[in-house]
Amino acid sequence: MRKKILLIVIFAIISIATFAQRPVGTNPFSIEGGLTINAMTGQTFAAPDLRLRYFINDVISVRLGVMINSTKTTDYIYGVNDQGFPVESKQGSFEQKDFGTQFSLGGAYHFAQKEKLSPYAGLDIAFLSGSYNETWKNTDQNLTAFDENTSGHYKYKYSGFGFMIFTGVDYYFAENIYLGLEIGIGMSNDKDKSGEWSQTVGQTTTTVTTFQTYADSYFGNMFSQMIRLGWRF
Repeated sequence: MRKKILLIVIFAIISIATFAQRPVGTNPFSIEGGLTINAMTGQTFAAPDLRLRYFINDVISVRLGVMINSTKTTDYIYGVNDQGFPVESKQGSFEQKDFGTQFSLGGAYHFAQKEKLSPYAGLDIAFLSGSYNETWKNTDQNLTAFDENTSGHYKYKYSGFGFMIFTGVDYYFAENIYLGLEIGIGMSNDKDKSGEWSQTVGQTTTTVTTFQTYADSYFGNMFSQMIRLGWRF
């Protein structure tokens, strides 16, 4: 999938090369959105990923980015009737929700522009915060069987930080509009915080405070707006 995306971008650049233009005027700001590739899993996804960039001068820029990631999955289990067949009205559910926000702040040095291309390199510092929730109804946390007397939840928050050294290039294919490629390498650390586990069985509710369950560190290829479309204004 990653190779296919890169080939599409290369062909697109070649096809519009004749119409490429340099940025016009001062235009110190740019705003861009990107298709992000997760180098840790090799999967691609279109995330709500935005970045604002400000050019202090011709060679130095600072940038602020935000990435929002939200996932939700629900699994079901059904009770059976006297004949052993599943019954739709006897439904148990187990739902998982994960919501995370990442903010990044960085700067870049822009090398001499080559007509249509503007190469650069720089450093980003990123901060992550999020929450994770599990909710089960008419079943237990393991979705073992339908049980209308059982329900509960498990929740915790997490945070992290990291940095990335990156390099990239902007290709201006129209007046102040560019297509960009970017790659990076860096480090990230994230961990969860204490949370809460609670389950009700019949009339009895048990609630406990959970402790930290993980702390992850990573060094290598990082999350990056590898393919970007931007407007300089």
